[in-house]
Amino acid sequence: DMASSICSISDRTYAYQDFSISPVDGKIVTVYKNVETDSTSPENNTPRFRFIDPETGDWTSAVKVSDEIVNSQIYVRHSTDGKCYACFLDKTSGRIVLYSIGLEDDILPE
Repeated sequence: DMASSICSISDRTYAYQDFSISPVDGKIVTVYKNVETDSTSPENNTPRFRFIDPETGDWTSAVKVSDEIVNSQIYVRHSTDGKCYACFLDKTSGRIVLYSIGLEDDILPE
């Protein structure tokens, strides 16, 4: 095989997501719209991120980016110095929001 799946985020085709590969250390980061089974959940449609743990090769647990509601496509990009950013349209305010995705061990929740 020339290609294979590296991540299954959701079995729902409307779950917006994007990923980026760091030009510094090759770390793969994905940001996606959370899709809960219960559509009334306040956590539904909020952005989450994961990355591949370089030690285990597995995806980390999901970390909530913010409380905004993702309205449309998410964009994830790394800068040339390896910092990761996510951008999307907030459904509630109608504003475009930009977040820096922190991957350092000392800021991730336990």
